[in-house]
Amino acid sequence: DLHSFPTRRSSDLRFYTVRNGTTWIGEWAFYKCARMTSVSIPNSVTIIDKYAFRECKALTTLTIPNSVTRLGQGLFFKSGLTSISIPSSVTSIGESAFRDCSGFIDVYCDAESVPNTASNAFTASAVASTTLHVPASGMSFYRSREPWNYFGNIVTLEGEVAPEAFAYVDGIRYSFASSYATVVAGNTQYTG
Repeated sequence: DLHSFPTRRSSDLRFYTVRNGTTWIGEWAFYKCARMTSVSIPNSVTIIDKYAFRECKALTTLTIPNSVTRLGQGLFFKSGLTSISIPSSVTSIGESAFRDCSGFIDVYCDAESVPNTASNAFTASAVASTTLHVPASGMSFYRSREPWNYFGNIVTLEGEVAPEAFAYVDGIRYSFASSYATVVAGNTQYTG
């Protein structure tokens, strides 16, 4: 297992490959590896513990392998992430996992069922201007659950904007978006 960054945060190291067979990346393992731009994580890793990539400012993209089930507290706190891929194997995302990731552009989440996610997982991150890519079959779940419904744009993994969600009850059309509802009764429309 990887308990700490082997080279003690060398300022020159830009790429790191976690050894195959490693099952756990420990707390604070890559903390403040300021110039590291790339980390290759093998499919043997199942847990990435808290604060493992905290303040890795040059780390802009990361693909988490399908073997990982839990993303720890403060995992990418104040990192330079602009894009991340979260596999369907992830069932739990800890508190402040992506806190202060102000550079987010795209988040890809392959899970049809929304991972158990702390409500403050994306606090102070740029999610209002970030595109969340999710399976079409899980779109309504992501739109209705905090903190996922804070994303400014939620699209299918195929890049399609999901059709508007609506329902008819007693002849009245109810239309839903992530932060408001529209009710159409006859020729009158109410939004709130």
